[in-house]
Amino acid sequence: MYARSLVMGLGVLAFACQPDYVHVLVETSSSELVGVPWTVSVRVYGAGQHTERDFASEFSLKDRFYRTDFNLVLGDTAPDRIDLRVAVWDAPSRWSGDRLLQPPGGGQVLPILLSTGEIQIGSARQDDGDLVSASRFHGGVAMGWLTTAGVAIRTERVIDEPLGSEMLAADDPAASKLRLASQPTTESTGPEIVVAAWVGGDDQKTARMTILDNNGAPGAPIDIRPSAKDVWVAVAPANMPFAIAALVQVDRVDEPDELWLSWHDADGTRRGEAKLPTGANVTSINGLVVSTATVVAAVQTIVGSSLLRFTPGAASQPEPIPVDRVRAVALAADQERVLTVQVRGDTMVVQPHKAGTLEPDPADPEPFAATASLGFFDHLALGPCAVVWPEERDDGTGAIDLRARDLDPDGRPTGASRLVNSEIEDNHFTPSVTCMSQELAYATFLVVAAGEGTGFLRLRAIPSAPAE
Repeated sequence: MYARSLVMGLGVLAFACQPDYVHVLVETSSSELVGVPWTVSVRVYGAGQHTERDFASEFSLKDRFYRTDFNLVLGDTAPDRIDLRVAVWDAPSRWSGDRLLQPPGGGQVLPILLSTGEIQIGSARQDDGDLVSASRFHGGVAMGWLTTAGVAIRTERVIDEPLGSEMLAADDPAASKLRLASQPTTESTGPEIVVAAWVGGDDQKTARMTILDNNGAPGAPIDIRPSAKDVWVAVAPANMPFAIAALVQVDRVDEPDELWLSWHDADGTRRGEAKLPTGANVTSINGLVVSTATVVAAVQTIVGSSLLRFTPGAASQPEPIPVDRVRAVALAADQERVLTVQVRGDTMVVQPHKAGTLEPDPADPEPFAATASLGFFDHLALGPCAVVWPEERDDGTGAIDLRARDLDPDGRPTGASRLVNSEIEDNHFTPSVTCMSQELAYATFLVVAAGEGTGFLRLRAIPSAPAE
C-alpha cells in the first residue's frame, strides 16, 4: 500500500502515487505517542495559500524512532517555497515539527522530528512592543512580563517540569520597557546575579530595577533615574569591578534626550554614573552588554545606528562607531565578542565584533533572514547560541510566527530555519532567547489574538535544527 498522500493546493487526501511528491516521515523519540491512534495534523503554506488535512495514525518503532508517514504531492501550481508543518495537538505534550522545502520533490524522503509544544506561563498585556524578557537562573530560566497588575517575575529551575509561581515585582499597572539580564557564565548551575529593570508608570517615569534572590524572589525596587523613556540593564562577567550596568534614555522635554549609564554592586548600590556622548540626538536604545573589556551599547540616533563603548574609571572614552541599523545585541559565549543583528539592504545578519575595539570580525557575515517591517510585531531576539525573529505566515492571513536559527561559538548562523511556536492560532511575537548551552536554548514569547488587549506568555525549548 502507498503512504497517505496530501495533494498541495488541491486539498485531497488519497492513497495514490503522483508524479512529484515528498515522502514525509513524522518521527519522535518519545513513547508518549505509542499504543493508540493519534490525530496527525498537516498544514502546508505558500504563495498566500494553505492546505490542511488531519488523519488518524499509530506510531510504530523503526530505526530508533517512533514513526508514521505520508506523501506530500506537489502539483504544477505548487509554490517555490513551501512551509510544511506537522503536529499531534491532541497528545498531552502537543508535539509539532516543521520543514521548509522547494519543489521539485523528486520522491525524496523528508524526516520531520516532533518536539514538545509550548508551556503556558501566564497572562500579559500587549500595549508595549517589548513586553517579555527572560534570562538564565541557577541552571533554569527567569522570566519577566507586564500584566494588568504590574511587573511579574517567575523562575523555573527544572524547565521541562515547571512548578514556579508568578510573583509581583512591582505593583505598577502602567510599567513599561521591562528587561531581564543575568551574569554571563558557562557554568551549568549559574548565574549568580539576575536583575530586572523597567520604566515606572509614576508621574516621574522613574527607571527602576530589582535583583532576584537565590530563590527567585524579586527584591525591593531600586530607583535608577527619573524622566526615563527607556532602560536597559546588563550584568558584568565575574571579576569585574562592578556587577550591574544600567543605561537610561532620559527625556529632556524640549531638548535632545540624554543617555545616562550607571554601574552598581551586586546588591544594587550605585558605584558611579556618567552621561554618554552619542554624536547626535538619540532616539532609542537597541541593546546593552558588558564584556570582559568594556560596556557596549547600541543606540539609534537621528543620523543612524552606532555602537558606544564605556569603561568606568578610564581617563577617556572612545567616540561612537557608526554601523548599519542594529536590531539586537548579545554577548558571545566566550565573553570576548559582541554580537549584533544588523539590517543590510533586504537581509539581516549577525555581525560579530571584537569586544575591545568593536571591529567587525568577519566584516561580511552570511545573512540569516530577509528584512521585514512588521510594525508592532517587529521585535526580535539574539543570544550567544540562537537568533529568533518574526515572520508573516505565507498563507494570506497576516498571522505572525517566530522562526529561529542556531549560532556557532563564533556567532555564525548554522542549521536550517525552523519554527519556534508550535501552535498556529493567533499571533506570536516579542520573543526572548535564553541559551543554556551552545546547543540548547529556550524562547519566551507572547501569543495574542488579533484585536485583543491581553495575551499569554509561553515558553518552549527551541526545536533542534533538522539534519541537512
